[in-house]
Amino acid sequence: MHGLMVQGVGMAGLLALSACNGAPLRDAYALRKVDPVTTDVQALRVAVAVPDTIRPTQEAVEMVASLTSPGGVAQMYTFDLIPIPNTPDLAKVAEDQPADMQVYGFRIVPDDIAAFEAFRTKARANKEDDGQGSLTVDPKLCHEGAAPPDPLPLVIYLKTAELDRFVVLNSVKNLREDVTDQDLRIVAPPCS
Repeated sequence: MHGLMVQGVGMAGLLALSACNGAPLRDAYALRKVDPVTTDVQALRVAVAVPDTIRPTQEAVEMVASLTSPGGVAQMYTFDLIPIPNTPDLAKVAEDQPADMQVYGFRIVPDDIAAFEAFRTKARANKEDDGQGSLTVDPKLCHEGAAPPDPLPLVIYLKTAELDRFVVLNSVKNLREDVTDQDLRIVAPPCS
């Protein structure tokens, strides 16, 4: 399993978002306003906070959607996220970080918006059939220096049209506790 494939957004029957481990209660409460089936995909933003010796690779960050029918058949959809320029709300996320953390912001690639809309059409039908779904955010990271830092925190944020700020989806205090050293070399290899 890829160590950074964190459940960023959970959809119970695709009706509501729920925050994952480490999300503050305030953010979990804010996420209840977001419905991934109806939210404006063009307003969807993701931010990733990592130590300053970790950075996203040149690959785009991926958002992976999964739909599972009541019969257990799963369908996976992958959407690329691309970097966004620094904005006041992204700068606010950065201000709230410790000095040794940096924040990167992303949005869905314009070419993937139509595919995301097609996924949502399928998600609505799946919801009517009592199916399940999820969205995950998979940042491809690398490390500078001899080794990734210890501890290795990772925080993933979401902002949508329904939210007036970035909210925490997932916060891992030390990724090193969740993956083996071998997996860590895969999750955050040296930057090239």
